[in-house]
Amino acid sequence: MLAAQEQLFKDLAEHQRVAGITDEHVAEQLGVDVEMVPDIVNGRQDLTMSELRYLGIALEVAIDYGVQHSRSNTIVLGRLAGTEELARQAVAHGVQDRLDGADVAIHARQVSTVTDEFTKTLLTELARRGARNVIVRGASAEFLAQLERHRHPSVHVTVLSGA
Repeated sequence: MLAAQEQLFKDLAEHQRVAGITDEHVAEQLGVDVEMVPDIVNGRQDLTMSELRYLGIALEVAIDYGVQHSRSNTIVLGRLAGTEELARQAVAHGVQDRLDGADVAIHARQVSTVTDEFTKTLLTELARRGARNVIVRGASAEFLAQLERHRHPSVHVTVLSGA
């Protein structure tokens, strides 16, 4: 389940508990067996958009639907990763505007030249956008050394071997 979806159902279950809304009330409002309510409220039962709206009504909450950019938070570095501007462009192209702690993957398999300025800017931009975990695949020893040298205090870098 996606993090936002998990949080939605966690919030719904918490609201039901705090507000003292019984499973029986929710079941009656939704027209389902009372035994199904925990699975529905905790997100273990797939719901249509209409069913989700009815669940909100039964729990006396408004459920806000939103649209978020669905990029996969993956940065694919080209052969030359040299300038600060290229670092900004790589981040802008590969991640959504605000990451809020989401993981970011960097695929660096074909990178042959990396400058200190590029690496420092890359990490700074990722931190500025809220990245907390950066997963790097296929990086050269030079790039890995620079990632270590320019480590940002709020960004954890994990290096994975393989392509």
